[in-house]
This record gives sequence, C-alpha cells and structure tokens, in this order.
Amino acid sequence: MDTGAISGDFPLWRLGFPCRRLYVRPMAEYREPNIRARQLGDRLLQRMAEKGWGVREMSRRLEMSAQWVSAVTRGRARPDPVNLARFLTVLGVRGAEYHELMALGDEMRKPGLLENPGNLRTLIAHEQQATAISSFHGVVIPGLLQTADYARALANEMGHPCDPDQVDEHVFTRLSRQAILTRPRARFSFYLHEFALRLPVGPTPAVMRAQLHNLAKVRDNAAIRVIPATGGHAGLAGDFQLVESDSFRPVIYLESEVSALYLEEPREISAYRRILRALAKTALDEAESRMLITRLARELPGVDMPEKWRKSTHSSQADCVEVALDRPVLIRDTKDREGGILTASTATWRELLTRLR
Repeated sequence: MDTGAISGDFPLWRLGFPCRRLYVRPMAEYREPNIRARQLGDRLLQRMAEKGWGVREMSRRLEMSAQWVSAVTRGRARPDPVNLARFLTVLGVRGAEYHELMALGDEMRKPGLLENPGNLRTLIAHEQQATAISSFHGVVIPGLLQTADYARALANEMGHPCDPDQVDEHVFTRLSRQAILTRPRARFSFYLHEFALRLPVGPTPAVMRAQLHNLAKVRDNAAIRVIPATGGHAGLAGDFQLVESDSFRPVIYLESEVSALYLEEPREISAYRRILRALAKTALDEAESRMLITRLARELPGVDMPEKWRKSTHSSQADCVEVALDRPVLIRDTKDREGGILTASTATWRELLTRLR
C-alpha cells in the first residue's frame, strides 16, 4: 500500500500492520515561530504539564506523530482547525479558553499580538528566554528596576484596583520578573528620562529615595543611562522594550492603559533599533547617570533628618535598625543608611512590636 497517499494523521496500525503503532505525520506548515505560534504552543504545553503528559503521551492519545506534537507545541507547525480542536478536546479545554485558543490557531500566520496589559504571561515568557533587553522609559521607572514600595505606590496612584490583595499580587509579579537580571549571559540596557527620576512617587520621599538608590547600584550585566531634560529626544513617541533571544526573532513590547502590543515585523524592529541608537548618542554615560541619580536621591527633602531617626530598642548589637515614627513608619539599616528604607503603617508597626515582645 502507498502510505504516502493517506491524508491526515491516519494511524497505520488500524490497517492491520502487525508491528508497533505507526502514525503518518499530518500535513502542516513548518516555519520559524512567530509570537502567536509560541503563545499557542506554550498554552498547550501548560495544559499537558497540568495532566502530567509529555509529547509521547500526547502523541499516543491523539494518535498523531510525536514529531507533529512537538512541532505544534514549539510553535513551528500550524495545526489545521480539526486537529487543533482534537488537541484541545483531549486536553479537556472547554468554554472561553477553547474559543480563545482556536482563534489563536486561526491567526497564527499574522505577525504581532494585541492583548490585555494585565496579562503579563506573554511578556514574562519572552523575558525569561531573553539574551538581551533594551528599553526606554520616559515617565516612570520600569518594572524590572522597581522596588516593592515604588511598585505598590505606583499601582495605587495610577488608580489600579484598591484591593490590597490585588495590589500585592501586582507587586509580586513585578518583583518576580526581576529574577532575569541575575542571569549572567543576558544583557540589559535601560534608557530612563530624567523626568522619571524626578517624578515623586509614594506617600513620602523615602519611597523615591530608596528607588533611586536601587537604580544607583552597580550591576554587571545592566547599563542604566539617563536622558537629560535638556530638550527633545528620539523616545518622545513613548516607552518601549526590545526583547532579543536565541530562541525567537526580536520582539518589541508596547504598553498602554487598555492594551499591550507586541511587534515583530523586521521593519518595525529596525525602526526601534534606530531609536535606541539615537538615544545612545543623547544619553549620559553610565558613570554620569549614576552620579545624577545619587545626587537626586540626596536632594529629596525630609528623609534623612538626624533628629527624626532613633535606634530600635529591639535591635541586637549585630543587627541594628533605626526607625522614624512618622506616618507611615520608616525603617532603615543603621549600617546602610544610604540603602533602602522600608515603610509600614502605624498599625503594622504596633503589631510587629507586640510580636517581638
């Protein structure tokens, strides 16, 4: 029999072959994966992982070749609607998620992606595979460099959900993303406008000062350069982030209040590379940027008044902290007064003292 004449992913064992089960690989479009294909593949892998299934097990249940399953989950093959529907049905995907993933499969040929900015899953997946990230931020400090207090204050001041649990989840997500900064082979370039450094965020200057001190720390694989507020510059169109990886083509990430846009067309990437080159010519170098950041931190009012700080009576000789009984209560390490400052509400501080007693 000419098995090549069989269309689809027909299981040859059903024709009476006495050997192990063999499957014909379905016809599929093999290509370099774009962002939609990668997103679909990641979602399928996530569902498979929840069930404890690998590629071979999924292949057996679908009665399709393992090569095809692997290609689909890596975004290298575009499944036809029938086979994708079977894939989702076997995984138990139902309802809104089923329709979402079917639509994603239909749109796999389209470059780029538009989604809800609250869904950071796609961005985080790309950042975790990045070998280089370059970004420009003109108004606020980027999430990859934010302190917890700055992120929390920013979420509140921007009118994000007031539920403390939701704010805490938002902050946790922001801080979790920062784990990629410790990867030795990845390189990061942050261009920050001076306005972002001067914009006061938080209930007290302590929040902004701790944020600036965090920026001033030397990082081996991250360059922070400031665009001085002396005139126009190439980033006036808005914030953006360029993510590069050995695993996929470069992606530009743009975020607004109601949408997150991913761009990947070569002409789009080239346009933002031109902007980055222009910003590099305008920005202060790393040493000058660090000096400016440190100076701005020292200029903040009412943060380091000696009379307002006192040593906590609950500190040991080795581990000493100082507190300033403001609203909120400020807490800092005596041995690192130029470092970060924690903030706590009066009620939280009283509860902490009660537990220490």
